[in-house]
Amino acid sequence: MTDIIINLKDKSEDKFEFDVELSDEVSQTEHVVSLSCDDYERLACSNSSEQSSKVSPEKLVEAAFKFLLVRESKEAILSKFDLMLIGKNFPEYEKEIGKLIS
Repeated sequence: MTDIIINLKDKSEDKFEFDVELSDEVSQTEHVVSLSCDDYERLACSNSSEQSSKVSPEKLVEAAFKFLLVRESKEAILSKFDLMLIGKNFPEYEKEIGKLIS
């Protein structure tokens, strides 16, 4: 099992940036992930009718890494990327991420 540790590195008016550490009994990888506020709102609220019930940005990033880890090793995940790049490589991402965060 891979542990996922997410820390908010920076938040500006239009985007979040996270440090993500993936580790297991064998090794550890580090990643820097950005997420625009617009993409966060769209993804976090897509399964929620109430603003107060949407998931946190950290939970969205965690769900995205869980999605990736099912499909590739932690070593294969880019060290720096925008969260929306996942959908370009895995067309099912946005549909599946909704299930993971609901």
